[in-house]
Amino acid sequence: MAYIDKYGVEFSDDRKTLVHCPEYLEGEYVIPDSVTCIGNQAFYACYRLDSVTIGNNVTRIEDEAFHGCSGLSSLIIPNSVISIGKSAFDDCSYLKSVVISNSVKKIDDRAFCGCYNLTSVTIPNNVTRLGCGVFCSCENLICVTLPNRIACIKEKAFCECRSLASVTIPNSVTNIEEHAFEKCTGLTSIIIPNSVTNIGDHAFSGCSGLTSIKIPDSVTGIGKWAFTGCSGLTSVTIPHSVTNIGDYLFSNCSGLTSIVVEAGNAVYDSRDNCNAIIETATNKIIMGCNATTIPDSVTTIGDYAFSGCSGLTSIKIPDSVTGIGKWAFNGCSGLKLPIYNKHAFAYLPTNYSGAYTIPDGIESIAAGAFSSCKKLTAVVIPDSVKKIDDRAFYYCESLTNVSLPDNEICFGSLVFIGCSSLNKPIYGKYVFAYMPDNYSGLYAIPEGIKSIANFAFQDCKNLTEVILPKSVTSIGSYAFHECRNLTSVTIPDGVKNIGDLAFSCCSSLTSINIPDSVTSIGDSAFFKCCSLVSISIGNCVISIGASAFYDCEGLTSIILPDSVTSIGDSAFSECSDLISINIPDSVTSIGHRAFAGCSLTSVTIPNSVTTIGEGTFWRCCKLTSLTIPNSVISIGEWAFADCNGLTQVTIPSSVKVVGNCAFRDCENLTSITILNSDINIEDNALSCCDNLDEIYVPLGQKERFCAMAGLKDFADIIRETSTKQGETPHQREEEEQRRMQEQQMQEMLQDSIIFFDTETTGKPRNYKAPVTDSYNWPRLVQLAWIMADKNGNVLKKKSVIIKPDGFSIPSEAVKVHGITTDRANREGKPLQEVLEEFAMDLSLAEQVVGHNIDFDQHIVGAELCRLNMDYDALMDKPCICTMRSSTDFCAIPNSNSYYGGYKWPSLQELYRKLFNRSFDDAHDALADITATKDCYFELKRREVI
Repeated sequence: MAYIDKYGVEFSDDRKTLVHCPEYLEGEYVIPDSVTCIGNQAFYACYRLDSVTIGNNVTRIEDEAFHGCSGLSSLIIPNSVISIGKSAFDDCSYLKSVVISNSVKKIDDRAFCGCYNLTSVTIPNNVTRLGCGVFCSCENLICVTLPNRIACIKEKAFCECRSLASVTIPNSVTNIEEHAFEKCTGLTSIIIPNSVTNIGDHAFSGCSGLTSIKIPDSVTGIGKWAFTGCSGLTSVTIPHSVTNIGDYLFSNCSGLTSIVVEAGNAVYDSRDNCNAIIETATNKIIMGCNATTIPDSVTTIGDYAFSGCSGLTSIKIPDSVTGIGKWAFNGCSGLKLPIYNKHAFAYLPTNYSGAYTIPDGIESIAAGAFSSCKKLTAVVIPDSVKKIDDRAFYYCESLTNVSLPDNEICFGSLVFIGCSSLNKPIYGKYVFAYMPDNYSGLYAIPEGIKSIANFAFQDCKNLTEVILPKSVTSIGSYAFHECRNLTSVTIPDGVKNIGDLAFSCCSSLTSINIPDSVTSIGDSAFFKCCSLVSISIGNCVISIGASAFYDCEGLTSIILPDSVTSIGDSAFSECSDLISINIPDSVTSIGHRAFAGCSLTSVTIPNSVTTIGEGTFWRCCKLTSLTIPNSVISIGEWAFADCNGLTQVTIPSSVKVVGNCAFRDCENLTSITILNSDINIEDNALSCCDNLDEIYVPLGQKERFCAMAGLKDFADIIRETSTKQGETPHQREEEEQRRMQEQQMQEMLQDSIIFFDTETTGKPRNYKAPVTDSYNWPRLVQLAWIMADKNGNVLKKKSVIIKPDGFSIPSEAVKVHGITTDRANREGKPLQEVLEEFAMDLSLAEQVVGHNIDFDQHIVGAELCRLNMDYDALMDKPCICTMRSSTDFCAIPNSNSYYGGYKWPSLQELYRKLFNRSFDDAHDALADITATKDCYFELKRREVI
């Protein structure tokens, strides 16, 4: 039992730990001698205390023990104390002096952070660890003595100690971490010992008073921005040992006049105003100030390398440099001539006036190379240029003409942003680069163009229709972003990828057809296309990017092809009218919030999915039917939160974790069945499920589940399941899932079109014989069928080889379709099993379609007859034969003059007539029926059928 003294201070029952001091305690407090530990937050925010005496038996001052004790002015830490915890004296803003005894071995993170009035501190030699930010923001700290046993000056250890004028780094230190002395503006000099091997990012950035620093030979790496803003530095020597130097190393070091770079055994001394060249064993220039010559050994100039070097008047880049970083010469107002070598054009002076022709042979234009050249009127780009980087012509306000070469160029982002005088499209032979944002109406991109560059049509708000030529293979990121009046765009068959945000915020776009050539739909590709009501996704799309169709509120149903393996985060989030989507078995990954805010009524998650991510179906308020397969291992946080339509849920035995708030606010959920005895239901998983009255758990596990964090509030409604008729919970679960899946599939396939094709053991003796003549009709070897809706969206696809029962496959037939008897025995399925599934699908279909359908009907009909199954349903179903229906359309002369007229076209002949190409794998039933389906819908489109 806790002990409380007369001041209201709380102690542990043995009085050895001071647990809590009330905030109202003021003045002076003496910690009793019985105390050995000052606990976590013991004096937290006791700002009225102005003095605390720590007893000689205290060994530990734990985390945040005196955090916010802003009234404390002095402190003596006795010889008994071994460790000072994290933020122990954080924000003790009035603390002016502290004595740390020699017994202390560890001072943890932020221990004295924000002690603004602390002026000096001696850290005893026994200390082996100083934590991150230990004296951060001690703005009046003037001097500090570091012990010779610490190996590292941690991140932000002395950050913003603006008055710090003197610090001695002992020989034990090997690493000065990120931001260690950042903004120590009072620091004028520092000696780094030979033990140090690494200086971290921003280690001395903003030390504007620093006038000299010696970097020892032991240092091998110097981080990014390590000395940026050290405006007082005049000279620096970087030793040959340094092999890694971060970007922006001496950025804004306006007083720097000399940097000596030792590269191997050679010394590059940049005196005589040829200074601030950093050359390392990595052959990279990071920052420059007033240099005129770059050594031939340099191969790369880093991002912002000479940015802001207003005193730079000339510089020569050797041809050894093959890479120039972005904005490398931004703000170099003293440069009067263009800067380039044979590989890259880097800079045109901002006061350049008139037209400019980039010299031939240059391969790339660097990011920002023509930035703010406000008087530049025209640019001629030679054939040698292969790449134009980000914002290359940033705000060239007078630019009216850009001549692109007749070769493929890779464009970066926003290349022509702010070029307000460009009033006509810019394109070369293969690349369309830019359309003025005031363009209105329809635009047909010239034939031969292969790629639409990033941002090419961005913000063309009055563009209504775009015709892309068949030559286009790629659509870049942001290509049509914010084209708010764009209503129609046709993506040709050759396009392979649609870039990130390619059609984002095209709020008037109503339909889109993604051809089979496309393999990936980029992140946010159709983000906020709120008028989009129809979309067809090609059969080769593998991935649907994050937020690809976010907030496409007009979409009501989507058919995903079997090629899709991943659905990105928020891919269909906030598609508020989306009521139907099939998730094919090919999908293995569904991202966080993928369907959040949709109006889905039922969901079947395929067996290929192992994780239901965070918020995947959050706020799917109309979801009434849910099947979680046995493949799922975890259900993420908020996965089904606010699914008000759910009434019953079965969590299969495979699930190991149900995350926080997974079913929160499912207010109509009445029953949950949990099949895994080892599952973990996390906090609030079922919170606010006010109508939940039954939770079924495995036999013998009620006590464990009642004690579980996420179920303890439901202990009175937890029931144990019982086995029935020897059936295991796992078997019951699988049967229920199978039943629900069949029901959902039947609803989806209702009134569809069924296409089917067969491969057989040969030909019939008499094509006019009835199906009941089993000796006449050959045996079925392969059956393939496709179920599609009236818009051509594939709802189901099936292809099955039949296991031979009482027959073998002749070699003549094998030559046609390639299926041997051995293969059929090895891969085949029992005939009755296959025909039962086919008959079920047939009963749901409104119409049958096939090429030479009469033959296939009789083959399957004869097999149904052999099994004493109903064959009338097949023979009586309304059907269309694409062979007979397209005879006049194909108009292939009959070589046999006896018959006259046109011959019946083969499937290949019809396909070639319609699409001007052949299809692969002819005489495979699935390939044939896929081609038949494509022909049927194309014949309908052309009004032949």
